[in-house]
This record gives sequence, C-alpha cells and structure tokens, in this order.
Amino acid sequence: MGYYGSLVANTAVAKEASLPRVDRGILYFSDFVAPYWMFIPAFGLLVGAYLPLASAFRRAGGGARRLAALVALPTAGLLNACYIVFMGGDYIHARLLIAPFFAVCAPVAAVPLARRYVVALLVVPWALVCAATLRTTDGGQWTTPYYFSIEGHGALTPDNAALGPSGSSIHWYPRPAVYVQFASPQSITKLDVTPAPGVRGPVIATSWIGYVPFALGPNVQILDLFGLADPLAAHLRISVRGEISGHEKPLPTPWVAALLTAGGSSTDQLSSLQHQRPGYFAPITPVVSGHEFAVETAWARAALQCPAVKDLREAPSRSLTPGAFISNMVRSVARTTLRIPPNPEDAYHRFCGPGTPPQVRGAIDG
Repeated sequence: MGYYGSLVANTAVAKEASLPRVDRGILYFSDFVAPYWMFIPAFGLLVGAYLPLASAFRRAGGGARRLAALVALPTAGLLNACYIVFMGGDYIHARLLIAPFFAVCAPVAAVPLARRYVVALLVVPWALVCAATLRTTDGGQWTTPYYFSIEGHGALTPDNAALGPSGSSIHWYPRPAVYVQFASPQSITKLDVTPAPGVRGPVIATSWIGYVPFALGPNVQILDLFGLADPLAAHLRISVRGEISGHEKPLPTPWVAALLTAGGSSTDQLSSLQHQRPGYFAPITPVVSGHEFAVETAWARAALQCPAVKDLREAPSRSLTPGAFISNMVRSVARTTLRIPPNPEDAYHRFCGPGTPPQVRGAIDG
C-alpha cells in the first residue's frame, strides 16, 4: 500500500481478479479434466488412498488432528480451483489448475503397500496411458495464440530470438524515438512524432512485456498495452468481455497516442497502424480513424491531466519520500477501486467535469 499506492498487485486490477466469469471457467475446467480422463485418478485416490487413510487415523486415536493435516492441502487446492473457475480460467490450457491438482495429490503421493489401498493402483495404468496417448487438442481456444520461432534448441535468449546486439529485430536500438509493436515481436514500427513531455526515448508500446523488454534492457521505456505493468490500462473499465480471460483491457490506440506523443503531433501513422492489433483481443472502444482518431486523442490528452488520472499514473513512479509513503497508504483504497471509462471523452467528463477543453476544440475544428 505504501510503496505502490494500491491494495493489491497491479496485475490483479488489470485482470479484474474479482469479476466473475463462471461459464467460461467451467469450460476451462472441463478442458483440463476431459482430455486426461481425470475421473480415473480422482476415483483411485479417493477410494484407494484418502478414505483408507482417514479410517486408519480414526482407529489409531488422535484422529481429528491427523484428519485435519490430511485434508488441509487438498482443501486449499479445491478452494483455489473453485476460485479459478469462478474467475473464468485462463487462455492457456491447464496452467492455472496444475497447482491445485498438485495440492490434491500431494498428501497421498505415497501410501502403504497394503490391501486396503489396492484401488489406488488404478493410477499406475492411467498414468502410463495418459503419458503415452492422452493429449489436449492443439490449436484449441485455450492454446496460446502466439508461438515463438527459435532456431535450434535450448533456452530462449536475446540472441536466438533475434533480439541480441546484432539481431534483425533490434536494429533500431538504442536510437531515441517512439516505437509501437502491435503484432509480433518482429513488427516494430518507428513513429515520426515528437515524444510527449516526460517520455524518454527509446520508448516502445507493446503487449510483449516478457522476453522482449528483457532483451532491450533497462534503458528502454515500455508502455504495456494490456495493463499488467501500466496503471492507466490496468484501471480501465471493462466494457466488452473479451475472448481471452485476463487480457480484456487492450489500451485503445488514442490513449497510446496521447501517452507517447506531444500535442500537435500527427496521429495518422498510429491511426493506420492500429489495424495490426490482434483480432483475438477485442477492442473495448469502437475503432476510429482519421479525423475522429485525432479528436479522441485530444480528449485522451485532456483526460490525462485530470487530477485523479494524473495521480494514478504518477503514484507508482514518484520518489518514495516518507510523505509519499503515507499519502500512498491513505489513497490506496480509492486508487484500487478507481476505474477509468475507456472512451477518452467519457473519461474526461468523469474526472474533469463538463465542457470541452481548448485542445479538443482545436482538434475538432482542425
């Protein structure tokens, strides 16, 4: 609360960790259970391990305490799985359910070799069949929608991803400029614009905030288009439930223009490039171009100066003085719950009030 000015991690806000989507969560859970015939090990471990162990604990005395120890981890795993289902799961097959699955299996990973546990042996042939033949369907809706093409084998490094000092994807670095990367890591475009005040070049707007920024190094500013590492995009209000759970707030391009370019810069280049953005990330505002795009950018620039929005953006990066720490603590609840309308004009009226600021009137007249 004192350091970031928020009650929870920024990713929890960006992914709306309290906004349910049960129907999709059930589909995500069934996509994990069905391909591997999970009912077989579940039955084997329940009847052949958990129930015999519980019975043995009762007969041995001190059963309540031992039973509590036996069920603590699987109970936590089941609660975790229920939360994942409640929230809508994920967009990559099974990964969020691996930890709950481990928690359910861990207490009975080893049981005595005795007749009462014989049903647990069902797990052995199931594991062999599962390892040899049972697979999820490649290319399904929970398979990652992008793939890394790396020559050779081994770890993902800047060099083998063409992002090393001589790599084909890093030819622009470290020239001070503004760049956007709306599609693949190789589709980097330099904008012919003046950077916005406070923007140090080079700066890149991208949704690839993993290995690409790592390869580019600490001297490159990153604007995360999905909000995991950006407070403005994280606090946008979801207006459309997207196809991919947890990534439902792609920052509208007029906001990108307002954040990265100075007033008076042409928006035509960004307006044309926005159509490169992947279709599986549903836009949360209508996509406009040309004069409408310039007007929305002007509204976004005006909204960024509204006190609440400006405070939200500056709080995580200002110097952490004792006063700033206390201020962050006091304002953390309001900042955490704050949501910004994705339409720039609506955001301005929400946080600055009625009227049309001069820069917007200029854009309308222009």
